[in-house]
Amino acid sequence: MSKALFGAWPWMASLRQKVNETNNTVHFCGGSIIAPRFVLTAAHCFHNITIPTDPNYVRRFGEVHIGQLGLTEQGERIAEWFKVIIPEKYRPFRPHDYSYDIALLVLNKDITDKQYPPICLPSNTIISNIGDYGTIAGWGINNEVGMEASKYMMQVTVPILDPTIDACNPLQLPRKNYTMTICAGVLSGGIDACQGNSGGPFAQKIQNRWYNIG
Repeated sequence: MSKALFGAWPWMASLRQKVNETNNTVHFCGGSIIAPRFVLTAAHCFHNITIPTDPNYVRRFGEVHIGQLGLTEQGERIAEWFKVIIPEKYRPFRPHDYSYDIALLVLNKDITDKQYPPICLPSNTIISNIGDYGTIAGWGINNEVGMEASKYMMQVTVPILDPTIDACNPLQLPRKNYTMTICAGVLSGGIDACQGNSGGPFAQKIQNRWYNIG
């Protein structure tokens, strides 16, 4: 794990929520810009939200910051989201089931330009294989016992693993649906994403383009 260089992951977003009436915001999840007014993140980042009558839409205001390395810094670009779209099939209270665990944030203004381009989404012709490497970036906590988010954007590169191995299917957890999820990491441990990285991309460079593959 190492500190990210400025501009290395220009689509990386910090999702922040207001905590008091002074308009201070705190980071709670990552995300990736996929279009000028859309950010892709994880549905489980919004577990503590009261879902209104229509299960497709969760209304919650917050800020998207991009273009900063330090977590306490203001982003070079800041937008607000006014709608969170979550698949109807997502089941928030089914433990360790990450099927359909995606959310789409709709922003109030364009947030991309040449300096901050979106990350690509893979088509059916873009295939990742076991053993291929991808990079995770974000501000998650740096150790298993700590609860404080990293003060700087960190990055780590890990391989895609065979989803049938025991490390990807702990006995105490239900078996995952690997048609919808990816198992990646280092079998010896010590290098991984952690709390606060949720919603950020597993980015892979394929044919000279960066894709969000998970």
